[in-house]
Amino acid sequence: MRQIFTFVLLIFITFSCLSPRYSISKSEFKSNRRLWVLSISELRVDSLDQSGIPVKYTVLTSVDAGQKGDHEYDDTNKGYEYNWKPQKRIPFNKISKYYYWYDSEFNKFDLLPIAFKTDNWYLLTKWQSSSAGGGSYKLFVFVNEKGEFEKHFDIHKGSW
Repeated sequence: MRQIFTFVLLIFITFSCLSPRYSISKSEFKSNRRLWVLSISELRVDSLDQSGIPVKYTVLTSVDAGQKGDHEYDDTNKGYEYNWKPQKRIPFNKISKYYYWYDSEFNKFDLLPIAFKTDNWYLLTKWQSSSAGGGSYKLFVFVNEKGEFEKHFDIHKGSW
């Protein structure tokens, strides 16, 4: 019986470590995985599905997090083969050593140029490198009337 319990616990721990986890606040985006790219879009939502997630919406404005630093090949860095190392958090209101923000016209910003508004939806899209499992994740986040980020966002893994 003890062996079965240990096996079930080991399976649970393994799968909880493999699945992506994200959190968002007014100050930062955090993940249990390395963050290569992050896009944040402010949405105007026309309709929601039965679980309360946007299905029909318009993107009002969008910005992307770009990578700062040295991307030159370096064979001494065995983990990434270049000098830049992806982080597990991207700050919004503080200058980052690793990321900057840019808009559709490629204007660069040190701080997130989108202000999170109450009673509004946002779409966060995160891409992973192929060495980290590949794919992209779409997270719909709602900022409620109190300015709190509701934690019931939907994660869809895709390959676009």
